[in-house]
Amino acid sequence: MTQQNARRHHALPWLPCAFGVVGLLTLVGAFASYRHSMAVNLFPAYLAAGDLTPITRYSPPWVAGAAGLLIVGGVLLMAAGVGFARHPRRPQPAAPTPSAAPNVSLDKL
Repeated sequence: MTQQNARRHHALPWLPCAFGVVGLLTLVGAFASYRHSMAVNLFPAYLAAGDLTPITRYSPPWVAGAAGLLIVGGVLLMAAGVGFARHPRRPQPAAPTPSAAPNVSLDKL
């Protein structure tokens, strides 16, 4: 890998995290939008024995918005997953131990 490619890969390490956070917020917005699309109305009963009949109605613009947010949130979460899988964090090198110190005699320890 060239020096320029190495810089490009590590220039934005926060980008997968941002994609993940925005993706989760978008999914929360999709859930809230879908819940807002439902309206329960009470109508008179069809049969004489019942009181009221609940009828659930959906608002198409809110359902379409929820579907759009769901798609965008899914794409953002996939981009975050690809970013984390493609650029894993590398562990830091360990500090040298005293047994690995060069040219140290046991008399000086």
